[in-house]
Amino acid sequence: MTPTRQIELPGARTLGRRGLLAAGAGIAVVVVTGCDPQSSAGTSSGGNPSSGAGAAPDEQVAVTAADAVASALAAVTRTIGAHPRLAGRLAGLQGLHRAHAAALAAVLPAGTKTTARPLAVPHGPAAAVTALVRAEHDLHDSLIGLALRAENGPFARLLGTMAAGLTEQLAVLAR
Repeated sequence: MTPTRQIELPGARTLGRRGLLAAGAGIAVVVVTGCDPQSSAGTSSGGNPSSGAGAAPDEQVAVTAADAVASALAAVTRTIGAHPRLAGRLAGLQGLHRAHAAALAAVLPAGTKTTARPLAVPHGPAAAVTALVRAEHDLHDSLIGLALRAENGPFARLLGTMAAGLTEQLAVLAR
């Protein structure tokens, strides 16, 4: 395992990359707790968020994001299950998706269920990582698109932050 680069912040202790990612996930949770996708100006309230037409726009965005993150988490977990030697390499990505799933669960209306799409894991580890990276790029693009659709500023920033965190994990995975 290669040592993590240290980033020095003025007046603060030195943080490694993992520390910064954990701090970013913590900040995301703080942002989410102050964010209610139903409170966006111009949105309608009521309706089941997974019902489609009756749901407020940001509720639909949150459900779509939660489903996409649940699918990504399931893909990483299934890839690790099929190729246990990849567990260390994919641990950061798995942790990131868990943090994102928790942050999105905090903004979803009570009782909302996420739906993970199944992923077929290729037999070879290299092919499995390639397929996973492709799916992660799709998730990244989806998160950016959802951030642009979100009407609530803090919620849009959360989605953008999730995309940025995913970009970092993809860069680490590419090494």
